[in-house]
Amino acid sequence: APAAGRAPQKYLIQNHSGLRVFYWADKTERYGAQKTCALAAGASETLRVAPAPKRLRTVAVGKGTWTERWGTAINLHFEGNWMPLLDVAVSVVGKYRYLMDSAASRGHLPVIVDIFLVGRTKIITLHSGIW
Repeated sequence: APAAGRAPQKYLIQNHSGLRVFYWADKTERYGAQKTCALAAGASETLRVAPAPKRLRTVAVGKGTWTERWGTAINLHFEGNWMPLLDVAVSVVGKYRYLMDSAASRGHLPVIVDIFLVGRTKIITLHSGIW
């Protein structure tokens, strides 16, 4: 339960990728198995899953150094012939780049996940090279 006087964190997800995206979070002790939700290109909504606590590994762009920390994450699967992006960090404000691999070819497409805070709501905005 949240500490007295603290409102729970809220999330809003915005899809500016140009593709429909499916999102879900891993099963947790607190929430159990969670549903998969679909979000149309250009749409936004309150996140309908609770991000799962995870040990996340990130690399500093241009430096090649790894950082590990605890955070919360969701999983994304973009419509089409793309492999899912697993453990997409949503707990820390910033811009994050992921590479979405094609299931049919050796190609990949960058996806930018931009997270910013407005009041007590974290806004998760998805961008891709398609849009």
